Amino acid sequence: GAKGVIVVPNSDNVDSYADHAASSTKAGRVRVEFGRSSQVLPTVAISKELAAELLGGEKVTLEQLAKDTDATSSTPFELSVAKSVKFNIAINENRQNAENVLGMLKGTDPKLSAEFVGMSAHLDHLGLQGGDPTKVYNGADDDGSGTVSILELAHAFATGPRPKRSVIFIWHSGEEKGLWGSQYFTTNPTIDLKQMVTDLNIDMIGRSKPAGDTNPKNAVLTGPQEIYVVGASKLSTELGKECIQVNDKLYKLALNYKYDAPTDTERIYYRSDHYNYAAKGIPIAFFFDGVHEDYHRMTDKVEKIDFNKMEMVARTVYGLAWTIANQPKRLVVDGKN
Repeated sequence: GAKGVIVVPNSDNVDSYADHAASSTKAGRVRVEFGRSSQVLPTVAISKELAAELLGGEKVTLEQLAKDTDATSSTPFELSVAKSVKFNIAINENRQNAENVLGMLKGTDPKLSAEFVGMSAHLDHLGLQGGDPTKVYNGADDDGSGTVSILELAHAFATGPRPKRSVIFIWHSGEEKGLWGSQYFTTNPTIDLKQMVTDLNIDMIGRSKPAGDTNPKNAVLTGPQEIYVVGASKLSTELGKECIQVNDKLYKLALNYKYDAPTDTERIYYRSDHYNYAAKGIPIAFFFDGVHEDYHRMTDKVEKIDFNKMEMVARTVYGLAWTIANQPKRLVVDGKN
């Protein structure tokens, strides 16, 4: 029954947020159609000052709402003081299509080949700023690093020995718009998702924090021998243990579990394509180098990629996929989202 959505950006510059949203969608609001009817809700972004005015005199404050980091425990309320804000909104619809890309290699075991080890990344980035062809968001790290790594892993599996289980390689579209490609695939799968043993997702593995870097925008960027592993033990403690064992046999990277903490306000676990698989009960592991100064900027260029780190992480993911694909029994699911 909602008539519209008011967004209060987590930013001090609402104009920058609104410009980015408009240039990304070319409309301000986009819907995804999976063959079902849906309604476009008018969406407006307002400043924190205007939000404070709207909430003035209410029992709930903007600060209280901002503390609600868990979507399942947000604070509902109704405005008790009579106030009104008028917006003039025009909706122009323009239909466009996007595609996921999938590839599958059949396993060698007559029985286990009916099960799948998934490996994924996302193809899309932010495109052009304001539609200007000279202002390109290259997305070398986000997620060029994941896209080409999955391609290399597919090549390795295709030209090397085949594992017992089948391996499916998935390049999702629309991740930056709201995990659309993975939502579509998990809603309309071309395989039986009950037969999917895991999804190993790579989204940003190509950047490293240089020694002595004091840039606050690189505060959480991992070093040349370090990578965040997110969610590996959340649904399957066995998967988490396999990550550690495989890593110990290979490059002994520093596996950082910062974003597995329940207090993670960035909610990284929910912000890439693996989450739509986890929501279906499929164990996942997400490999991520961390947000940096070029995240979602036109400066995310290939010249800044740490290819040595990218190779080590990709080879580690290969080792993990190979191990899981050859286990006599599938991963035990002993956790929950």
